Amino acid sequence: MTRTLPSPSRRLQRVLRLARITLPRPNSPRHRHLHPIDRAMTLLTLDQPYKKEGPGRVYINYIVADEYVSTFKDGLLTLDELIELDTVRVKVGSTDDMRRRQPEYRRRCEKKGKKIWWWRSFSADRRMAIEHMVHFSLESVGAGPRPFSCKCGVEHREYFSLKAAGGFLAVEQMIHFWINGLGQTTIDAQVPTFSFVHG
Repeated sequence: MTRTLPSPSRRLQRVLRLARITLPRPNSPRHRHLHPIDRAMTLLTLDQPYKKEGPGRVYINYIVADEYVSTFKDGLLTLDELIELDTVRVKVGSTDDMRRRQPEYRRRCEKKGKKIWWWRSFSADRRMAIEHMVHFSLESVGAGPRPFSCKCGVEHREYFSLKAAGGFLAVEQMIHFWINGLGQTTIDAQVPTFSFVHG
């Protein structure tokens, strides 16, 4: 018998009910430091293992709205200013090979004119579970997802509002929590190759 899994949004609502978590409004200052962390969420993920699960890296990359890319590259607006304008979208993804994943983005998106900036990557024993739980956390604080149609012809669905997420530090804290929460004791953080923080 094949079990039909609920959609992520319904699954998230179910978990929040089980955990009895009350989330603040997305525009509340408190949400910047809130990570909807509960044992029930972890257990739910552990109960649904991924077929290709394994060690690798969880990475953060980000994009800037097209109309602001030149302004950013020319230094007329800082990254913090762009985040405050809510023009920056962040992705938390996972891969078993960063040396392969980054060139894939360059070939697929950047050659078509869509600039991808890279922030950090983190070692993870269960990379896919970590990615999934961080997406739950981002959704819970009202950060999205905020999909966009890329110039490569693909609709990228797993990008989130960096402003609503609380900035890069908040996203990193979510990743750190879930890595530790799933039993990993050490985290190796790296700035990926092709990392363009200032344009």
